Amino acid sequence: RIITAGAREGHTGAVVTAAAQLKAEGVPAILTLPGDIPAAKPMEIDAVIAAASATPAFIIAPAHDEQGSNAILMSPPDAVKLRFGEDSYFPHLAAARAAGITPHILPLPGIAMDIDHPADIARFASLPEAAATQTLAWLKQNGILARLG
Repeated sequence: RIITAGAREGHTGAVVTAAAQLKAEGVPAILTLPGDIPAAKPMEIDAVIAAASATPAFIIAPAHDEQGSNAILMSPPDAVKLRFGEDSYFPHLAAARAAGITPHILPLPGIAMDIDHPADIARFASLPEAAATQTLAWLKQNGILARLG
């Protein structure tokens, strides 16, 4: 399900608004993923979900540089105060601990591969699993890889 309320407040506002709405509806947990992780695999998402074996729970999969938070599963949906953006990973860990929750950290290579800078596009394109993605096909078709040199 996609909830668009809060989108004008940016990534954090959108997720916090959706979490509040879902909690009010009785949904026990939320999983949030950014749109810039083209190498994420279904089995990695399954691993994040499987890691939530208790409530409260805070499962996080960091970005490759451990600056961003590329997957977060929380139970209940408002268990931890969120703040997305650059350098969100360590503040999210601290926020979970401040809420009395031991964060469960899952380093997952596909989810970790986010696209924040031009160098990230080249790194993504060099991954063996990128060859079968529509993302790589689009990057080639539109000349993006050629322009990156």
